[in-house]
Amino acid sequence: MQVTLKSASKTLGEKVKKIETSVGVVGFLTDTGKLHIVLQRKSEIADIFGRDATVKLLVPHPLPHVAKIVHCSIGDRHLGFIDEYNRAFMVGNNRYGQLGTGDRMDRSSPVQVLFNNRIRLLYCSLNHTLAVIEVGNQCFIMGTGCGSNGRLPGCPRGSVTFVKLDVKVPWSTKQIDAHKECLFLLSCYDIKDQVEFKMPPPSNFLVESFALKSQKELLIEMKRTGCWVDRMRLLEAMLEKASCRQPVCFPLKTSDQQSSKTSTSSGSVKKECFSSPLENSHLPEDMIILKEAVDHLRRTAESDELDKHILYNMQENQE
Repeated sequence: MQVTLKSASKTLGEKVKKIETSVGVVGFLTDTGKLHIVLQRKSEIADIFGRDATVKLLVPHPLPHVAKIVHCSIGDRHLGFIDEYNRAFMVGNNRYGQLGTGDRMDRSSPVQVLFNNRIRLLYCSLNHTLAVIEVGNQCFIMGTGCGSNGRLPGCPRGSVTFVKLDVKVPWSTKQIDAHKECLFLLSCYDIKDQVEFKMPPPSNFLVESFALKSQKELLIEMKRTGCWVDRMRLLEAMLEKASCRQPVCFPLKTSDQQSSKTSTSSGSVKKECFSSPLENSHLPEDMIILKEAVDHLRRTAESDELDKHILYNMQENQE
C-alpha cells in the first residue's frame, strides 16, 4: 500500500496531518481530530473492529470517538490514541494483555485506560504497549502486555495492566519506539510541538464535604441528584465510610472487667481507645472488589458525561 499525505487528504476530504502504519493497517489522523483506519486483511478487521463488523477492505473507516484525537499509535493487532482531554483509549486484540484493561478480552470499541495520569506519549508495539507519563517535573514509562525478551524492563513476566518500568526517561522525551529487544527514546525540545490539553468541566459537588455527612444524608443526596457521575461519587463516599472501623475501646468484654482496670486516686476508669481505619489490604476481599467496581463505574460515568458535554458544545457551535 503506497500513500502520501496529499492523496490521503484528497480521498478523505480533509487534511491529513499524520500517518501511522503497522502490518496491514494504516491510520490517518486529520486536522479535525478524526482517525481513519484502512485494513488489508479480514483477520485484522476481526481483531480491531470485531467479527461482526461490516468494514470493507482498503477503504478508510472512521474510528468512533466524540473528542478530537491528538495522538495515535498502531500495533500489530491493536491501536491506542490520546484525545484532547488527555484521555488514553485502546482497542483491538488483547491476547497478551496489551490493552492494559486488566484482562485478556479483545475490545472492538475504544476503552479508556491510564486514568488519573498525565499522558505524554502512547506507543503500541507487536504485543505490548508503552506510555510516557508526566509526574511533576519528571517522566517515567509504564507498560503492559508481553514482557519476554526485555519488552517490559523490570517486568519480565508481562502484565495485563500498566505497570511502571525500570527505565530512566529524560524530561525532554518527545518520541518513543520499541521492538521486542530494544527501546528507543528521542529526546529533544520544540515549543511548537507542545500539546495543550483541555480540562473537563468542573463538578458542582464538593467531594471534601462528603466526609462531614452521615450515610443517611449521603443516601438522600444520591436520590436527589440526577447526574450519574455525582451518584457514583456519593456511592464511593458511602463505601469509604462503611469500610472504616469506628473507634474501638479496649477491653471489649463485660463491665466488671472494665471496672477492674481502675487505677488512679480519683477512681476514674482508664480505657485505651484506638481509632483505626482499615486499609484496603485489611478489608475483606468482597469489599475490595466492590470498591474497585464502583471506582470503575465512576470513571466510566465521568467519561460518558464528558462525551455528552462535547456533543452539546458541538451542537451549539453548529447552530
